[in-house]
Amino acid sequence: MASDLPDEFDVIVLGTGLPETLLAAAFSRIGLTVLHLDRNDYYSGSWASFSLRQIPGWIEGQKKAQCYASEVNEEKLSSLLKEGERALQLPETFHTVFEAQSKYHVGERPKEEKAIPDSSPSTDESAKPDSTDTSLPPATASESGDSKIPELSGPSPTGDAETSTGIVPGQFDSAPEEEEDSKTEKREGEATGPAGEASGGKVEPAAGEQKQQREWFFEDIEKEWRKFSFDLTPKLLYCAGSMVELLIVSDVAKYCEFRTVSRVLTLRDNNLERVPCSRADVFSSKALSLLEKRLLMKFLTFAAEYDKQPDEYKGFEDKPFVEFLASKKLSPKIQYFILHAIAMATESTSTKEGLENTQKFLRSLGRYGNTAFLFPLYGSGELPQGFCRLSAVFGGIYVLTLSVSHLLVNDENKCTGVITSAGQRISCKYLIADPSYLPKDFYKVPQESRISRGIFVTDSSILSGEGEDLSLLQLPHEGQPQSPSTTVLELPPSAMVSPRHLYVVHMTRRAVSDISSDLEPAVSALFDATTPDAAESDKVKDTRKPRVLWSLHFQHRDLSAVSRSEQLPSNVFVVTGPGVELDTDRCVEEAKTIFKEICPKEEFLPKPPHPDDIIYVDTEEVPAAANDKGEWAKDANTAESSEIGDNAGGQTVEKLEDGVKKDGGEEEKDGREQGGEGVKTEADGGDLKSIEEQSKEEKKKSHGADCQAES
Repeated sequence: MASDLPDEFDVIVLGTGLPETLLAAAFSRIGLTVLHLDRNDYYSGSWASFSLRQIPGWIEGQKKAQCYASEVNEEKLSSLLKEGERALQLPETFHTVFEAQSKYHVGERPKEEKAIPDSSPSTDESAKPDSTDTSLPPATASESGDSKIPELSGPSPTGDAETSTGIVPGQFDSAPEEEEDSKTEKREGEATGPAGEASGGKVEPAAGEQKQQREWFFEDIEKEWRKFSFDLTPKLLYCAGSMVELLIVSDVAKYCEFRTVSRVLTLRDNNLERVPCSRADVFSSKALSLLEKRLLMKFLTFAAEYDKQPDEYKGFEDKPFVEFLASKKLSPKIQYFILHAIAMATESTSTKEGLENTQKFLRSLGRYGNTAFLFPLYGSGELPQGFCRLSAVFGGIYVLTLSVSHLLVNDENKCTGVITSAGQRISCKYLIADPSYLPKDFYKVPQESRISRGIFVTDSSILSGEGEDLSLLQLPHEGQPQSPSTTVLELPPSAMVSPRHLYVVHMTRRAVSDISSDLEPAVSALFDATTPDAAESDKVKDTRKPRVLWSLHFQHRDLSAVSRSEQLPSNVFVVTGPGVELDTDRCVEEAKTIFKEICPKEEFLPKPPHPDDIIYVDTEEVPAAANDKGEWAKDANTAESSEIGDNAGGQTVEKLEDGVKKDGGEEEKDGREQGGEGVKTEADGGDLKSIEEQSKEEKKKSHGADCQAES
């Protein structure tokens, strides 16, 4: 396909990370032609999710660090240049990941046990790995199952701003609490039995299945490789944050599914505690005295609207947040809860920043149940893919394993086009790029730093409970108050990232040393390093720490604060990489800023037309009649819903509107595998158009006034 690409596009995007895909979708949505390239054979770049068997191939690819294998020699390059142009060669290699290594912490099954056939209903013989297969197929690492987990739901995007961003009724005022609708979900590949009960989400074993496997071996984990989904950059979504609003308004929510973060934890005196956050949690908590409950409620009520009471924190704006908390006569326990679990701050965080974080948390609390956060099922890598699908629907062209070897720049320091690694010249008006695609003198980095990452597969939860809780924990380092904290995210099987009975734990910390030293305090505090005992009793297993069965460690370069340099061509925009922040709202604001700079009068990712208003039009024939509906013209409009369902101790979130259903009511999994449906090429036989929109030619003319025209 690479040799058949058109010779001109309005926008070329390099990299399929989250900021790049947001911009690609936004430009495609307003009618600009978009070419989206990625040097990898998978989507999402540094935001990707991989299955267990894909990890070795990813590690090998990072060691090679090859951007492209150019097919352009000097003679051919000269023939592709126009008068007044010069070619700037892009880096042939990139180095953003360091010290990547994965390891099994279990042995092989003893020979005498291998002779015994495994009768577990979760065994999938077809999923047994081939030890020689370490390739990275372009398909996504996450796989959709037969279980129909509801999609994102929430307040209507057409509602008033106060409703969508203010304090949710039932938390810090007298409005009635939101009702919850319990639902039972079924995991993919499991035989019989529910994944949870509506009453408390307690996990019950399937018929004929052991309650819990006490000892794990290499073969047990390897045969379930398809059911693992490991995020390179795990992120949460604030329920009232910019990303959730964008998912709803742009209708990308129909491509994703979410689960609530059911508990926020803290570690004090070597004990894990659940932090009460909502009004109901505070008054039902047994960890706080009556006086502490009143003080905490008073502070949370103030913090929810702190910006309306500036006198309350006057003089503390630039002082440490911990000093402001102490001035409010709060007990050390409450200060610890607020600082490390609600504000997700450190002892060096300023009061202004701490109050902003607390308010953001409280505004998100209760919008989708008793939580402030959502997590995308199958991993955070689903988010970039969702926006890729939206871009493809509106004409974006996607090509993997293709990069750019040269930028073409004219005398005015404007990029006029690119030379692909396949040797094709493609002209463009704008270029958007991940910094790893560009020379280092094209962008500035305030301070060179790295982020330490650890991914662990464990045999139990860090804090046992009745159901499968999705847990968030921030661990400060004892004796090092100014040292970066470690953010811990524990994902249960109901998050669709691991097989039944196994948990995936992510650790993220701003690097201060080597990878093992950075994460060692958190690993020692949360995990058990003793040798497994097959005769271990259920009581011992429920009280001991979880054991690590498999792990992946790596560091990646922190490119979250890059900015353009003077050498960067004026119509080339560099986006930031993932950072240590908990959520994705920074990416949304960054994409909006770049979009408004290019198209200041256009709306960023507006609501798409209804499927009934979209038809396929053959450009060589007359438009189809209004009643001649195409593939996308399905009657799928449903009533708005804000129901919350119980799912193994957590919650899944209903869709907002305009879901796509298959016959019989089964939800359509739209392109779970990368490179699936929705990617438009010239061979598709037609363009996707809306009868409410102008023709492509008229649209381009209208953008001449709204977007900056190239001379």
